[in-house]
Amino acid sequence: MIDDPALALDGDAELRRRWEVIRRKLEANSESLLSQGGLIYKTTSSGRRAWAVRWVERSGDRPVHHALYLGDDERLVALARRHLGYFRMLGDLPEEVAGHARFAATASYALRRLAARPRGAKG
Repeated sequence: MIDDPALALDGDAELRRRWEVIRRKLEANSESLLSQGGLIYKTTSSGRRAWAVRWVERSGDRPVHHALYLGDDERLVALARRHLGYFRMLGDLPEEVAGHARFAATASYALRRLAARPRGAKG
């Protein structure tokens, strides 16, 4: 198996073109994909697995369900999975930064308390 699915697309111009279209559509909807959405597969009537990325856009009055068809090529599925993982990582950053800020504030408070001299101490 090839570790990097993008390398596997080098020899297949049609597959690379399909990936570029899929990538552009994913990036156009990146705001929704930061926190939700995922890869699903459905078994077609012929017994083949067809993969898609599904998500819900909640920016308007009503939620709108979207699906982006990937097909059955495992290389495209692997690239889409990696791209979705990247979006999730970006979506987790604000909470991670807030956690680090809470830790820094707590540590700062503890250090100030330790460094403070007791009242009436001569020093």
